[in-house]
Amino acid sequence: MKRWRRARVWFGVAVLALLPATAQADGWLTAFYGVAYNDFTPEDSNPKTWGFGFGSMGRGIVGFETEISFSPDFFGESEDYLVGDNSVFTWMNNMIVGVPIGGQTGFGVRPFLTGGVGLVRQRVESVGDLLDFSNNGFAYDVGAGVMVFFGRNFGVRADYRYYSNFEANDLLDFITGGEADAFEFTRLSGAVVLRF
Repeated sequence: MKRWRRARVWFGVAVLALLPATAQADGWLTAFYGVAYNDFTPEDSNPKTWGFGFGSMGRGIVGFETEISFSPDFFGESEDYLVGDNSVFTWMNNMIVGVPIGGQTGFGVRPFLTGGVGLVRQRVESVGDLLDFSNNGFAYDVGAGVMVFFGRNFGVRADYRYYSNFEANDLLDFITGGEADAFEFTRLSGAVVLRF
């Protein structure tokens, strides 16, 4: 009988210990818009980029995020006869580390660091209507930013990220005349965040 009582007590303690962990976990959806910086376009015509993502933090400190972005006209305006229709697509899976200041349910600020691996696809559909290039490459990204929440469910985010393929590719060799290293660029973006 005493063992049964002891087992119930330990079960109750375990349940109480797990409840705060569940309550502290939070997830979010983001929709963002930003500017990419690279060595392929003039400084006054940095390509625009947009995308969405989702993530979750366990106990508010360490979590994950999956993010997809698209940058049309990354290598130059599509109307340019020499460049043609072109874009860059990314799909990254990141670890995110951030400490919530002010809690996880109301107003709060969360600075964070992030990094991970994924896919970067570069595409030039046509160059003078003669050539068609595309490349899918394994890549990594690192970055930092801050999320600010104004209530339980709504917030904003600003971040800066660096992207790089692990190795060079034929598309870059063609664009740069064989002088390219790994494809790399940075992105500055702002986002709307919905927390749940």
